Amino acid sequence: MSSSSTLDVATATWLSGLDPALASLPAALPDPSGGQRLHDVRWTPGEGCRLSYRDESPGAAATFVAVDVTGGDWSRYDYRDDARLPGLARAADPLVVGTLLTGMLGERLSSCRVEPVRFRSGSRCVLRYEATTRTGTTTLYAKVFRPERFDQTASLGRDLAGSSRDHALVPELAATWPELQVLVGEAVPGLPASVVLGDPGVPAQARVGLARRLGALLARFHAIADVPAPRWTAEDQVASLADAMAAVHHVDPELAARLLSCLEVLGASVPAPGRQVLSHGSFRASQVVLTPEGDLVALDTDRLSRSDRARDLGAVLAHLTWQGIRQSQERVAVRADERAMLSGYQGRAGMVDPQALLWWRAAGLLQVAVRRYRRLEVTAWPAVPRLADAVEELLAAGRARRATDVLDCTEMTREIRHAMAPGRDDTRTLHVRSAQLLTDNPGRRRVVRYDLDGLDDAGRVPVIGKVFTELERARLLHEHLRVLSTGPFRAGPRHVPTPLALLPRQRMVLYRAAEGTPLDHIADPAHAVAGVRAAAQWLALLHGSSVRLPRRLSLAQEQQSSQQWAALISGALPTAARPARALAARWASAVTEADQVEEAPIHKDFHAGHVLIGRDVCVVDLDEARLGDPALDVAHFCAYLEAAAGPATGDLMRTAFLDEYTTLSGWVDSGSHAGYCAYTWLKIAKQLALGSGPFRDTPTPARRGLVVSALTKGLACLDA
Repeated sequence: MSSSSTLDVATATWLSGLDPALASLPAALPDPSGGQRLHDVRWTPGEGCRLSYRDESPGAAATFVAVDVTGGDWSRYDYRDDARLPGLARAADPLVVGTLLTGMLGERLSSCRVEPVRFRSGSRCVLRYEATTRTGTTTLYAKVFRPERFDQTASLGRDLAGSSRDHALVPELAATWPELQVLVGEAVPGLPASVVLGDPGVPAQARVGLARRLGALLARFHAIADVPAPRWTAEDQVASLADAMAAVHHVDPELAARLLSCLEVLGASVPAPGRQVLSHGSFRASQVVLTPEGDLVALDTDRLSRSDRARDLGAVLAHLTWQGIRQSQERVAVRADERAMLSGYQGRAGMVDPQALLWWRAAGLLQVAVRRYRRLEVTAWPAVPRLADAVEELLAAGRARRATDVLDCTEMTREIRHAMAPGRDDTRTLHVRSAQLLTDNPGRRRVVRYDLDGLDDAGRVPVIGKVFTELERARLLHEHLRVLSTGPFRAGPRHVPTPLALLPRQRMVLYRAAEGTPLDHIADPAHAVAGVRAAAQWLALLHGSSVRLPRRLSLAQEQQSSQQWAALISGALPTAARPARALAARWASAVTEADQVEEAPIHKDFHAGHVLIGRDVCVVDLDEARLGDPALDVAHFCAYLEAAAGPATGDLMRTAFLDEYTTLSGWVDSGSHAGYCAYTWLKIAKQLALGSGPFRDTPTPARRGLVVSALTKGLACLDA
């Protein structure tokens, strides 16, 4: 909990210029000669910060002072007066504690000493109790919680104590005092394992041995059963990181852009849920005590959850990487510790999915990075870019590991022959003559163009290979193309790409390359209007078909995604936080309040960039296709038209599109169109903020300037 930060008036003045919510921070700082050392900081941009100071003046009793800063106002108070911890004053009172411990120990106390050890304003406090009786002194630690957190934490603590009693993995739970919101545990003597791992004077062999034991300890912790903790998913991790990103943006927008780019990759490549275990939630070497007897005991288990086992493992490896960055002379030793930690875990718990571990380790590194800013650890900020380097290196390694060399013509000739063998009498005529990487979207997919001989009598044929991070997504696209190309788009001037094969080992869908110019690249107004009418004809055919796609649109999932988009926008552009969150909170109500409509096959990502206009019309990128409300596709296409072409031209093309579509389909808005328009504008704002999707090549200043405009248009859809 302790902060490594130092704050002086000059630094506080600089920070107050970055965030008006810190305006009174310089005045709130205590006199540096008064013996108060900064212990903990929590900065929430736009709201203020909470600071905790430990009084270390000579002869003073151990105590903490809290300082709250909110804009031009600030207050300073004794830690026992924290209104958000109403049980703390009594939990820190030796008379109250003495009475409670007398009942618990069954002996009369001759003395009771209470010492505050750690304090986070508005969150929790750790107290050390020394109770002396005629038979000796008992040392205990108490943790005081907010009332709204206590019940669940106490329940988990009791379940954990019962499940791990035979394992000696955590301190014994001595008592719960609900009236004070306090958990009391037995003291565990010893040193934090991080002290040993970080001591250059400890022989390398001993450090490696300890790291291996830490890995085995985590495996034993994950083996604890029958603790019904709440779930924590990879999506929860992404949302949490996005919420914390605003602090980085205030201080270093360039670094924030790098971290947000990494976060977007993580958000787009969430691993499939692996084996769910009891997750510690903040496992690292500093949370483990090495006792004088050589045992290892895990502390701070109040953030328990059910999660992928790679979560804790990735977090502890991330903290070791951070140690190596701060102690550059020890980097080789730290890497040995990382390998030993992983070996110790897998030696007891079995192999961990390397892609899932890479993902959670990258997420752990991002968390270490953003926390340095939320905690105002100013002295650590110069080293954070090296954390960004480490995340980017991990993500690059992940891309390299995922891909069999899909650009190797000999290898791909062999793979394509094998994949297409069931439908062909002789595949020996197939030869990949060239391979060209068209796009490499980190964390999502790669698109490769091949020139293939022997496919048919047409000679050399261009085909496309789309490579996904997950096999299931490749299977879905292959199925979408199969049922659509043999169904509504089997004949006529409207098409989807023709699938050729699914290559499971490469997670690749192979299909014939489609001909035509992307609609959003057509400059001639007359040709563009003809193109949007052709797009409308294609969409009407899709929506009117009886095809049953494997997935259905989930409003709950889209609401969760939109909240993540709002958090990403807030991190990239804090001034857009309020309208982004408002739009994420409101759009779904407009959809749910509309009349129910019969579900139909929808594209879900339908915009002009995915419509190829040539002699015929072909629509691509059907990765997200599913059953749902046709109004989503209509709203999505129209909003992207305006975003790309501007209001005047966009209105002309939107009118042409709607006229053609409604004439052919008979579509009437059931009331959901406005909600889906708002949803789409939020999506556009997210892509503008991050430079993704159709706006990938738009210069950053231009993109950022359009974010608030997109959000305003989305809110206007709901207020019309």
